[in-house]
Amino acid sequence: MLKKVHHVGIEVKNLAGTANLLEKIGGFNVVTEFIFQSEKIVFLSTGDILIELAESKHLDEQPVHLAFETDDLEEAAAYCERLQLKLAEGPFHLENNWKTAFFEDETGRYFEIIETGDSQ
Repeated sequence: MLKKVHHVGIEVKNLAGTANLLEKIGGFNVVTEFIFQSEKIVFLSTGDILIELAESKHLDEQPVHLAFETDDLEEAAAYCERLQLKLAEGPFHLENNWKTAFFEDETGRYFEIIETGDSQ
């Protein structure tokens, strides 16, 4: 079902500056970058740690989220719905072929389920 934590997503005002800082001080490298719903997105990695930076001029109330990886987004979404978690956004098919959906718990906190197509 849900395999592991895939990444931590963070909204930032200065995407290039934050990515550069992570590269300099943390040894992170850019894995992929794209635009999604008019937001610039970049994923950086070092070892097993993956961070998503999303550039936003207006940071929302939840500037950080956890994303859980799955082999089957539809199955994982059904599992979340059985747990009475509400589908908040998506599902989306990203330009790098990842599939993703956001769910909301009873406290209003968002989390993401992501299918990358990796067979690890």
